[in-house]
Amino acid sequence: RSSDLLSYICPQNVYCLSYLRILGSFKYPAHLSPLARSKFDFSLPKDCTKKSSDFARFRAEQESRPDCCALGLPSLLIMPVQRVPRCKLLLDDLLKHTPQDDPEWIKLRSACRQIGQVTTHINEHIRTHDNFRQMLRIQNSLVGMGAEILAPGRKFIREGRLMKVCKRKSKERMCFLFSDLFIYARPENAGSFTCRAVLPLMFCSVARVDDEEDPRAPGVPFFVRISCKDVSVLLFGDEIQSWVGDLSKAIEELRDQQKMLLEQIKVRAGRDQCHKLRQDIASS
Repeated sequence: RSSDLLSYICPQNVYCLSYLRILGSFKYPAHLSPLARSKFDFSLPKDCTKKSSDFARFRAEQESRPDCCALGLPSLLIMPVQRVPRCKLLLDDLLKHTPQDDPEWIKLRSACRQIGQVTTHINEHIRTHDNFRQMLRIQNSLVGMGAEILAPGRKFIREGRLMKVCKRKSKERMCFLFSDLFIYARPENAGSFTCRAVLPLMFCSVARVDDEEDPRAPGVPFFVRISCKDVSVLLFGDEIQSWVGDLSKAIEELRDQQKMLLEQIKVRAGRDQCHKLRQDIASS
């Protein structure tokens, strides 16, 4: 566990020990999902400052102290996490220069492995949190959205502006690609967008169209057609080639995940049937 490793690395560090005591006593509200916990972590200091004048005053007084080095509360809260990669570099270098016949070498190697696992866990959590913030930003910028972007397991891949071939002329659309959705929207004022379509990638296919001359988009070398059930969208743009690759990869990975899930369900169903058959035989 992270707390065990921190205690092992710096048992005499007052700051780390205080952090561990706070960490050990903290409990998330029981109703919060992992995704909601990320939002809870991100907004907690800001919400407390707004809701409590006493806390806001206390925070301002503490942040003005010289030993805070002009750092705010969010910057200070993240410091224990930032120390872990530095500890890993230190331990790796120490292990490299420690002879294997040294009595401490085995413990040192074990500490390196454990802090490596903690670093991997932290990096994954940071990626998850960054992904959440991106999706929250997009969710707040979309108007007329028929579905929630924030969903467990969903990952943000990319966004960008492409041209969509419409009835009379081509129009600019803001496109968002997620691990299971493709969304395009009409740009509005102040960075907001009106959602025009939400396409589940599970039912999408992507095809490059090279030989289609369209008067609504003269001089365009090729288009990309995205088909989803009864919806078909013709897009083009400067980065359309990379969009084709990312769309095709996302669709393939999603379908591979569905296949694996179905295989697991079949295996489990087969085991359940075998177990039921054994029970029937035993009871007969």
